[in-house]
Amino acid sequence: MNGKTGPFLTALACAFAVSGCTPASDPSVAGPPAQAAPQTLTVERGDLASVLVVPGTVVDRPEYALAAPKAGTLSLGNTSPDEPVTAGGSPVVRVGDVPLTAPHDGIVADLPAAEGTRVGRGATAAVVRHGGLAVQIQVPAEQAYRVATAPTSAKTTIDGGPGGLECTLAGVVSAPEEAGQGQEDSATPYSALCLLPLDTEAVPGLPARVGLQLETREDVLTLPLSAVSGRQGSGEVAVMAKDGTVERRPVGLGVSDGTLIEITEGLAEGDEVTVAAPGFG
Repeated sequence: MNGKTGPFLTALACAFAVSGCTPASDPSVAGPPAQAAPQTLTVERGDLASVLVVPGTVVDRPEYALAAPKAGTLSLGNTSPDEPVTAGGSPVVRVGDVPLTAPHDGIVADLPAAEGTRVGRGATAAVVRHGGLAVQIQVPAEQAYRVATAPTSAKTTIDGGPGGLECTLAGVVSAPEEAGQGQEDSATPYSALCLLPLDTEAVPGLPARVGLQLETREDVLTLPLSAVSGRQGSGEVAVMAKDGTVERRPVGLGVSDGTLIEITEGLAEGDEVTVAAPGFG
């Protein structure tokens, strides 16, 4: 090695040593990124109205049943078939001491039981033909009892037509053979009508959606549906502990309005749970 190349090689060796041997304590070296803590929300109290949304079809002047609200003796008074009836007018018939009136203008289509007949709760006391349009809906079989027995208000939105319309729930009058078919098949949906105001502008045959308000809960624990695994009766949430750990916890579930769900057990007001349900975080 001559005198000219010696200093050059020495400097090159020093450069390699510096670039290849960075000290472990050098703060410029990035380590693995810290895992972000999951987002959480607080269990709060509020009021819930259970809403069931079902599909339907607009129909023209359908017939519906005036059902007996309790068991009793049927009194027809002066009512006869083809007689006009008015909303909130004179009773169409009476069951015991309870008068049954039509919710909208129409005509009496049928009186299936004779004067003085003893009828049971829910039996058809009279059949009325609605004077306007209605939405015929199909309720899932597992929800049929709640719709048929619970006091229910409803709103409908007609595809390509008006939305947010209040409508009156009424039972469809079924032929005997149709009723028999429904009894044979436990999965047969429950059919009902939502009677629309007489001035509603729509066309028979249009599809629609009806929201049925079934139950109301006041001052109950609630969470968004997105934070809960499960929907019917029981489920799971991910609870954030004070030390930052996450625990999967079973909870009892009540009614839902489609956005929030009632928590009946397993949590307390002020508990923190993750925004994403267990298994979806």
